Amino acid sequence: MKSKRVWGLLILGIGLSFLLVLVHYQKEEPPAPADTRTPEEVAHDELVDRVRSRTFTALNLDPGAGKWPLNAKVCGGHERLGYRIENVSFESEERVYVTGNLYLPEGLTSIAPGVLILPGQSGLRDKADPDIQRMCVNLARRGIAALVIDTYGQTGERRVLGGEYSNNRKQRGKRHLLIAAGVVPMGWRVRDTLRAVDYLAARSEVDPARIGIAGAAQGASQAVLAAVMDERILAVAALFLDRFAVGNPDGAIAEIVPGLLGGEGRSAVLRALAPRPLLIMETRDPQENGKPGWGEVRIEYEALSQPDRFSFKQVAGKQAYTGNVRNMTAEWFARWLGTGPGGSDDGKVDLFSPEELNCYESGRIPQDALTLEEHARSLLAEGKQTLSELDTLAKWIDLGATQDMEFKSRYLDLPPRYRVTKDMIREVYRVNVDSHRTIPSDRALVLVKAGLDKPGPCVIYPVMSCDRIRSDWETLRKLLYYEYSLLVVNLDALFGQMLPGWSWSGSARMKVLYQNMVAEVPIPQLVISVLNDVTGILYNLGTVASSRIGILAGGDLSVQAMLVTAFNPDLRFCVTREPYLTLVPWTADAPPLEVLLPGILRFGDIPHIAALIAPRKLVILGGKLPGSNQPSLRSKRISMAFTRGIYGMTGYPRNLYLLPQNGDFISILDEISE
Repeated sequence: MKSKRVWGLLILGIGLSFLLVLVHYQKEEPPAPADTRTPEEVAHDELVDRVRSRTFTALNLDPGAGKWPLNAKVCGGHERLGYRIENVSFESEERVYVTGNLYLPEGLTSIAPGVLILPGQSGLRDKADPDIQRMCVNLARRGIAALVIDTYGQTGERRVLGGEYSNNRKQRGKRHLLIAAGVVPMGWRVRDTLRAVDYLAARSEVDPARIGIAGAAQGASQAVLAAVMDERILAVAALFLDRFAVGNPDGAIAEIVPGLLGGEGRSAVLRALAPRPLLIMETRDPQENGKPGWGEVRIEYEALSQPDRFSFKQVAGKQAYTGNVRNMTAEWFARWLGTGPGGSDDGKVDLFSPEELNCYESGRIPQDALTLEEHARSLLAEGKQTLSELDTLAKWIDLGATQDMEFKSRYLDLPPRYRVTKDMIREVYRVNVDSHRTIPSDRALVLVKAGLDKPGPCVIYPVMSCDRIRSDWETLRKLLYYEYSLLVVNLDALFGQMLPGWSWSGSARMKVLYQNMVAEVPIPQLVISVLNDVTGILYNLGTVASSRIGILAGGDLSVQAMLVTAFNPDLRFCVTREPYLTLVPWTADAPPLEVLLPGILRFGDIPHIAALIAPRKLVILGGKLPGSNQPSLRSKRISMAFTRGIYGMTGYPRNLYLLPQNGDFISILDEISE
């Protein structure tokens, strides 16, 4: 026993000695460096991180994704006094060909700074535009390499792609398809821009540490967003930003970047560029919060003690690369990128024809080039292939659970100012409602209770305006007669409280739809969030039977009604009237922006979304298909075959009702709400 104790003490002593040796020789952790940033610098760094992360997400670009080889080539060129031009081409992605012209200063003895030039949206403003040529020559004569590229789908050798940018009414279906598929055209443009920076930085004549970017109109939007995402861009000249992050109700889909601003305003994106040199030119003074000349941006530069790195210039005349604009732009880059002396632009330049500046003899990029529409449809095909493999109920349930989490995180996690609360609901009784005029139109949420004695079923009835209540009054009167409580959700009144400048009439309506899609919350997403919130309120309201809550919606709101029912199990039934039965493929008369939730097609088309409601009860009255706003019952059954199959798989095929347009669902109401 004594020897065991001795051995134990010996082992303990050896262990302690070893620990002492480790402690003695272990290097002490160096203290964390002190944060010497000012409060203004800390706030700015947080802004940059926030804006950059949001921009990558909004543009559907992955900062960690691998890059496709540029496969760059020089297709020809021209020599002139003081500079030379190379006709170039590279690939930003597989089958995405970018064409352009590289202007190189003559007699370089060291690497030169480089500037990327991005044309605007007009078909005339391509790399061969006379003023674009003069701009590039101006830079080359100052010792700066200038690369101008054609814009996807609109300019130069890339102008023939797709029809996604056309304002033609027949092309609206293509533009809206991209939104629903979650394909962001500006994301493609910015990706091309970033790869153009890669190309410029890889040229042996160019200093990769001194790269600038200039863009006009939509090209200016590209330049700003690319600079936010890529710190290699040292200086920026943004010309004519009046459309930036505003959206264009006339159809400029390239400006629609859903969720870009995150509720912070346009200036937040520009402020994130500080303290890098930023020149902005406008034909008018953009008053912003009462501050002239992009005042919020100027304040940011002043807070970082770099006021000379921001400049706002108001120029006369049209939005174009005039001589004055060209000189100020070239001088800006010469100042901040560091070049030798250059002369002023007198406009005297040997101009080349578009054919002479093309990279491809045909004047068109290869025929196998990928288009946005093809990309969107390939995403849909992948989704349909996945869905076709769901041949068992267990697989379908697993998919529904996965999509449920993704849908809620993507679309229902909104800031508090967009949420609906119980105190916003005004309650009235059926006995006090004898016509549509007696439903309070000044309130956004009105609950018409069927009775006083016991909780009963309730129908959520969303409308965009009170006019719909008048046209639907006969149906609503029957609901109340069958002792259904009715929650009228007047979205026009509700959005008037939530959204500054809200209007639901004429061109103002379209402007608000576009602006809110860019600013923070697209209108379809806000509708879904509101309906989801009121469902939760009703579920916990003692005067309503929580197990008998459903939704009734017509027209454009039918899609949102199906979506919120699919992902909210508290809704026991859904009745839709005249819904769109597919979001693709449309030409004219495509589903409007009120319907299109950005990226919703990643969850499937209407038949797949409707199938997520199974085995709960779904009623579809009438419907809209491409080429027919009143399809036959046979056509509707064919279009909804996937939905019918899933309902059959669950064992409740009779819970799906495909009725004609004038079908009377009231007669089966009790069966629906059981």
